[in-house]
Formats: sequence, structure tokens, C-alpha cells
Amino acid sequence: MIKVAVAPCASPLNQGSDYSGITDQVKETLEKFGLTDTIVVNAYGEVPEHDVAVVVVLGGGSEPSMFRFLQNSTAPFVMLARTSGNALPAALDMMSIAQEQGKQGSIVPMIDGWEKELEEFLAVLKCHSRLQRSRIGVIGIRDVEVMPPLILKQKIKRVWGPELVYLDISDLVVAAQAVDLETARESAEELMRVAAKVVEPDLQTVIGAVRIYHGLRDVVRRYRLDGVTVKCFDLLPIFDNTGCYALARLNEEGIPAGCESDVQSVLGMLFLKELTGHPAFMANPVSIDTNTGLVLLAHCTIARNMVDSFVLRSHLESGLGVGIQGRLGEGTATLFRLGGHSLKRALVTNCSIVATTPQEDMCRTQVKVRVSHPRYAESMIADPLGNHHLLIKGHWAQRIERYLAMCVAQR
Repeated sequence: MIKVAVAPCASPLNQGSDYSGITDQVKETLEKFGLTDTIVVNAYGEVPEHDVAVVVVLGGGSEPSMFRFLQNSTAPFVMLARTSGNALPAALDMMSIAQEQGKQGSIVPMIDGWEKELEEFLAVLKCHSRLQRSRIGVIGIRDVEVMPPLILKQKIKRVWGPELVYLDISDLVVAAQAVDLETARESAEELMRVAAKVVEPDLQTVIGAVRIYHGLRDVVRRYRLDGVTVKCFDLLPIFDNTGCYALARLNEEGIPAGCESDVQSVLGMLFLKELTGHPAFMANPVSIDTNTGLVLLAHCTIARNMVDSFVLRSHLESGLGVGIQGRLGEGTATLFRLGGHSLKRALVTNCSIVATTPQEDMCRTQVKVRVSHPRYAESMIADPLGNHHLLIKGHWAQRIERYLAMCVAQR
């Protein structure tokens, strides 16, 4: 649970004034956002441990109390500035000092609609707080990476927060082989019943895919992972099966899971889940039209709660295992990719999902989107950050860009 410190800050000339009304209003607003673990602190007193701070700027001359509180707090913060008594000028002064000190915060003037603006900023700060405590499992190291594993681990921790936990593929193999066959059979039969259609896989193949899922789920539990990526092609010669279903199922359960040991993509998936609450479709851009802004995305795994219906297929390249061919209805979406040697670069745009006809020579789930501006499509080709892009439902570009500006650019 996120712990929030609410710090009312006033001028020394007004320290005896009663500001409990506005403080109670702020606490009630936080509770509406699900933030019930709040504590009101004295800016000049001892500051208890907390994850996020809301600094309530009560008027002019409150800079000393704000300065004192922020010196004792390392948490990201929002300054709520009242519309009277020169509160906003005081907040502007203090924010300039805080930013020079490398602190992460933003100002929300308490004008009409301030609650919604506060909710947006708190979503950013809650995501930041959770990422600092997150662990991402990397099962098998891919052959070509943007930087050596140790450097990548250090940079992700410094820039984004999560800790990388490197594991051998044998951890997953042993866990999958230990899964009870009867349990796997029951799950496999249920999966085949709820699918709109089953094309290539037979029951034994689906049982094998389900065992890989249960094994991966056990690895996630034992190592206390918040996300995981798997060098899935290493499973082919061992099981004659793939991890496509396992990854789809974990994403459906709220555990970001990516394939091909793509660390940057699973980091992005975890980030998007914490920021928006939505699972991401990790996919290859197989066609990019820079004139129309149409991008065709495809992969063999997708969370079933992202699709209207699904068909059980094989994995495209190998012809083995259980791939998911999902159908997404038309609607709004957001396309995202992070990367670069600094891990601070990103491509993000709102887009719309448009109708497409599935093709047999592409990965099973195929989604065509029209990006909001063709410039994004041009950047994907002219200045690529890598292959895999992430698609989530809904328009979230503004919130993502706010997070990048507040919590990544300055690190």
C-alpha cells in the first residue's frame, strides 16, 4: 500500500491559524483515489517514512516550511497551491529550488478541476514508487543486447527503479517438469473448451503449454517477481513446445511477461501496467506505412483479457506449441517503446485500432493501428529504438509523457 504524507505549509506569521478544513479536504480527495494510508505531518517536525508527499501550500511566505519538509523527505511530491494568499508564487519559488536539488515534484493550482489534475499526478507518483520496489526476472540472456547484463541491470535500477534478477532457463525447466499432469490436463481441457477454435494443437500439446505456464508461475512466486521475460526459443528443443500461452496467461493475471528475453520491453510492460492498470501487447511491427500512419503489429502471444475472442494456434516460426490468435475490436489505444543507451528515450503516441484481415504468414495475433501522427511511423523507421513495440488499450500518451518528464528525464 502506498503511504502518503500530507504536509500543510504556511508562513511563520500564520502558524497559529487553523487550516484543518483544507487538510481534511485533501485527505478526502486522496481517499477517493484509493489512497487511504495518509498521515498529516508537521513540516517542522519529524517526518515519518512515506512513499509520496502532498505539500499543501497555504499562502505566501510558506517557503521556509516547505524547504524544511522537503529537506527531510526523499519521496516524489505534488505541491497543491491555494488560489489565495500568494500560495502559488510561494510554490513557484520553492519548486525552482527543489528541481535544482534534483527532487521530483509538480505544482497543481487549486483551481476548478484540480482534483482530476491531482489524480493524474498521483498516478505518476504511485507508479514511480512501485517501480522502485519491483523485481523483473530475466530467464536466459539473449544473444544480442543493447549493453552487457551488469551494466543494463545497474542502468535500469538507476533510471527506472526495478531490480533485474537473472535466472537460468533450468529454473523454469525444472519447475515445469514438476507440474502435476492431471492438474495440467484439467486446465488444458478447459482452455480448449473456451477457445473459439483450436487449429493446430492437440490435447497433449496444450497440456505441455499449460505445464510451462504453471512452472513459470511458480518461478515468479518463488523469486518474488513483478514481471518476467523468457528466452523462449530455448524451450523448443527441451519441450517441443513454446512459452506463448504461459506469457499470455501471466499478462492476463497482471504479471507483465515478455518473450525473447527482451528486458527493455518487459520493463516497458511493467511500467505501463503500473501507470495505467492495463496489460500490454508486445509485438513486432511487421508493416509501417509512413504516408498513412498505419502500423501492423503481430505476435503469437497476447493477454486474453485484451481480446474479444481467441483461437488456439501453433507458434508461427516453429509450428510447435500453443500460440494465441486474438481478435481485438476497433477502439482507442496507445503505442509505446522505450530504449536508447541511456534508457531515457521513448516513442509514444495515441492511436486507433482499425479492422484487419489475418494473414497466415505472420505471427498469430495481428493488430493494425493508425497512429495519431504519421511522424511517429516515420520515427519507427528513421530512428528506431528497437523491434518490439507495446500496445495498450485507451489513450494514455499524456500520462506517459508526464511520467517521462517528471521521473525519467532528470535521472
